[in-house]
Amino acid sequence: RKLQNKKKVYYCKLLEDVRQDQHQLERLIHQTDTRIYHSNKLLGLLQKEALDPLEIANEMLASVSLVTFTFKPSVSAFEDIKSSGNIGLLDEEIKEKLLAYYSNIEGIVDVVDINSDQAVRLFYDTESYSKIGWPLISFVDGAIDSSLVDKNQLVKLVRADQSYRDELISDAVYFIGSGARVKMLYENLSTDISTMEESLKLKCQN
Repeated sequence: RKLQNKKKVYYCKLLEDVRQDQHQLERLIHQTDTRIYHSNKLLGLLQKEALDPLEIANEMLASVSLVTFTFKPSVSAFEDIKSSGNIGLLDEEIKEKLLAYYSNIEGIVDVVDINSDQAVRLFYDTESYSKIGWPLISFVDGAIDSSLVDKNQLVKLVRADQSYRDELISDAVYFIGSGARVKMLYENLSTDISTMEESLKLKCQN
């Protein structure tokens, strides 16, 4: 009876971790949808005849907002079971599912991290922050001390030529494609989490 109770406690702790994973994933999918929306807005602005550097700079920023906040699975229960040497208590089927589950997460997170790092590199890969409108972004503008700096001189440096347009269109398309890829991976992972949750729920309740 003690052994069965201990197993049930482990299954319930694992279930709680998996549910935390699902909540985290729902938040990340929402953030990814938001970035994709702003990337589309950015692309639309760049297709207009007259370019607005302030709008473009703000949409670029929103296109990569929180992009490095990627999925981190809750593994406290699983690590506790392994470190205590009690992994053998788990039913073989559940143990295999858990090992496959965490292995799959690791692979997905690696791909998501690569996409996120590239988005950040594109955002910061510029020869001149003043030319792409950074001084116009609200928090940058607010940090520039007008008693020491002539802001009008900075505004004059902002460019809106064809090369500026072409460069940022390429970035916007990457942001959309990368976001769509990440969202697809997260949705696939959400399905795996739901399956794992159902398996653990049965063990936790019995």
